[in-house]
Amino acid sequence: MILVATSLMPGDVNGDGQVNIQDIRACVDHILEVQDYGVSADVNGDSAVNVLDVQEIVNIMGGV
Repeated sequence: MILVATSLMPGDVNGDGQVNIQDIRACVDHILEVQDYGVSADVNGDSAVNVLDVQEIVNIMGGV
């Protein structure tokens, strides 16, 4: 099953309207192929979902 977030907020991988630790978990789940979050997991827009996307979520959470 592919879940596609409806949020347009960068870093909001799970589409709940917030950028938080749950989005990091969702991104890691996508990387580990536990759950497919589609393009919303590609936070930095480089067409790959990896640790760089997790780092981007952390940066967004920290206001960087």
